[in-house]
Amino acid sequence: MKADLPSVAILSLVVMCSLQTSSFAEGPKLNIKERIGIFDSRAVAIAYGNSAFLAKIQDLQKRYQQAKEHGDKKEAARLKAIELSLQSQIHMQAFSTAPVDDILLLISADLPKIQKTASVTCLVSKWDKAQLKKHLNAEQVDVTMQLVNAFHLKENQKEGINEIQKLQPIPLTHAAKMKGLRTTA
Repeated sequence: MKADLPSVAILSLVVMCSLQTSSFAEGPKLNIKERIGIFDSRAVAIAYGNSAFLAKIQDLQKRYQQAKEHGDKKEAARLKAIELSLQSQIHMQAFSTAPVDDILLLISADLPKIQKTASVTCLVSKWDKAQLKKHLNAEQVDVTMQLVNAFHLKENQKEGINEIQKLQPIPLTHAAKMKGLRTTA
């Protein structure tokens, strides 16, 4: 049996109205305020810089020297380009507002526990204005140090992290032009 269009439309309207009235019958829904974890991405970048990053740069420099000593100019140039790119990226992350998603991936196993402990639905850099606009009414919980602690730093390595949070970030263009990185402990 084929239903005619008007009867299908009426049936749909009846179902929609009954669904709406049944939701009103339940009473008002609780307005639970969203909680998001915010963090200073510069602190996360510095924590990474004081852990695995330094070893990565030192390894690149060692391989660069070996390539130079063996006369492999192409490999030496490739390694130097990688080093300079990584240093530029970490400068933009540690001193400005560049995203640290790549760094957060390194501690991804710790993120669910950090979120659960802080009772937050997501983690957002406090410099990421676009993401923060999506959570305008959310309560903001600072989880910076929980993220930093996931890198298992020594206390003396955390001093710079506390200091950077007191300062405003520099413009990305300035951070990208910074030169050099201390590679001795």
